[in-house]
Amino acid sequence: MSLPDPSTLNESRREAIAATIQPATLEELRALGERLFPFLDHPWRHQYFQFLEEHPDSKYFRASTDDGIAILYCKEHNRGIWFIPGSGVGILQETGLKALSEIVQQQKPR
Repeated sequence: MSLPDPSTLNESRREAIAATIQPATLEELRALGERLFPFLDHPWRHQYFQFLEEHPDSKYFRASTDDGIAILYCKEHNRGIWFIPGSGVGILQETGLKALSEIVQQQKPR
């Protein structure tokens, strides 16, 4: 079985992200990082926590798709990661970042 390609944001993924996107606090993201990368030698752990520490006042968002992909997005720096719990993780590319920026801009304040 091959993993879905998170860099291609088809219409169903875009709709799922728009429906599930919500602000995330730094504390929530730290706790999520501990669950995602429980071992100190995980290759993504350092990058994940370093980014959070470098941008502690940034506005972060979380979302998910119907096919199990979770998304973290930092609005101010237009950076993000995708992950499939227990399967894979990667940096959001230009197409995904553009779509997330548009989705966040269209969101009504909560």
